[in-house]
Amino acid sequence: AFGISQNAGGDPSVVVFVDGLYAGKGGVPDIDSLDLERVEVLRGPQGTLFGKNAVGGLVQFVSRKPQNETSLKLKAQVGNYDRRAFSANGNVA
Repeated sequence: AFGISQNAGGDPSVVVFVDGLYAGKGGVPDIDSLDLERVEVLRGPQGTLFGKNAVGGLVQFVSRKPQNETSLKLKAQVGNYDRRAFSANGNVA
């Protein structure tokens, strides 16, 4: 999609990494965005640095490192059609 081609039998031309690990052929991984430190988008080719044939480049999701402080983050959402969503994220030192 969006002008990035991939062949049917091999790896896609743009690959996805999560914390330096190859995420496979499934596309965007299901990761918790509350613990996301940053997203890196690197133009290709990146086969030398990451060991995969990333002709078009790569997208790398980098998780936030554990902190030395105890913390708790709560998130609540209310939407149409009685939609309610709650999430919690905690860190224990």
